[in-house]
Amino acid sequence: MNENSRESRSETPDDGSANPQPNTVTSSSATVVVADEKPLSLLTTAGILHHAGMRCMCARTADAVMRACGMPRPPSADTLLTEVEEIASEVAEAVEPLRVDKPTPGVIAANNAAIKPGNVDLLVWDVGGNPMLALQTLEQIRDRYPELPAVLLAESKWAGLEKKTEQLSAATRCLFKPIDPSALIAVCEPLLWMPALQSVHRLRGSRPNRPGWVTL
Repeated sequence: MNENSRESRSETPDDGSANPQPNTVTSSSATVVVADEKPLSLLTTAGILHHAGMRCMCARTADAVMRACGMPRPPSADTLLTEVEEIASEVAEAVEPLRVDKPTPGVIAANNAAIKPGNVDLLVWDVGGNPMLALQTLEQIRDRYPELPAVLLAESKWAGLEKKTEQLSAATRCLFKPIDPSALIAVCEPLLWMPALQSVHRLRGSRPNRPGWVTL
């Protein structure tokens, strides 16, 4: 008499011991602050990122960048909100045919009412003629949001800027002009999920059993 074979099943206990999964940000859900003092190049950069599915917030000054990232506006700020709204309106009209996130506008003004603090996933900044201002502002923002990644766009005369970013707290990439649109996207997209991956590694880390060692 033949007996039916029984398969043993192993059940995973639901005790929360499973490895945590990163809350991955994709290009289709990312909010990106695009900074450039020149309206035309600001429009171009925002259009490229928006065409890739990213929701762009435009800023023309360091003050506007900080406000877009949810930072308080300094009392000495000389940037008027109307100026930011004007350039955002120009960009929104230009990229209207490329919008992928209707009904929500994909390009908006950089003001605190537009987003919740900490909801920015990436900063893309054309440093223009003042790369040190961009670095200083980035450091101030990262005092509050230490994991915010950034991409700095610069003229070739600022070669060596990438060396100055090595000591920053979060991932910072430099691209030197002329910049190919596909190269910009290729640099930006990995930065969107890197902070989440880093957070998971910290959660998996255990107390070191000897100085200088951490078990992952």
